[in-house]
Amino acid sequence: MISLPQAKAKALRDNFLVGLLEAALRTEPDRVEWLMMLGEAYTARGDYARGLEVDLKLSRLTPRDAVVWYNLACSYSLTGGTTESLTALERAVRLGYRDGDFMERDRDLRAVRQDPRFAAVRDLVLRLQEEEGDPEGGDGGEGADGEEGEGEGGPAPGGEEENEGG
Repeated sequence: MISLPQAKAKALRDNFLVGLLEAALRTEPDRVEWLMMLGEAYTARGDYARGLEVDLKLSRLTPRDAVVWYNLACSYSLTGGTTESLTALERAVRLGYRDGDFMERDRDLRAVRQDPRFAAVRDLVLRLQEEEGDPEGGDGGEGADGEEGEGEGGPAPGGEEENEGG
């Protein structure tokens, strides 16, 4: 059996998934689950501009989904849109996203973390947690699919700084 290098195998999987999802979405262009997977796949392969396009569409289709807005914040951060990222992040928090600890280590938000407005959003999370009697955080808001680790959405377990794909 011939083994592919890990990076090449991952790239092949990512490209296959993108092709499959793009084809499926031609028949059902507003299928939220498929769009979320496509956004994750674009981001995983470093196609941040296309990931942003998908996340913008998702924010129009599901405007009250905290995880969608969190992922949009990540996509804006990855494409250099600091103000847009922080605006989307605040909206995610106001819609129910509460995992401030994960926000602090999500690599997709690295570009905006030094902005003073990020601290204001983090403070908002803490204040809302306190008001809600949930000092540990919550489940990340409505709309989370329960998946953790690589990709968009909720927090990944462990690790110093983690990449969501957002």
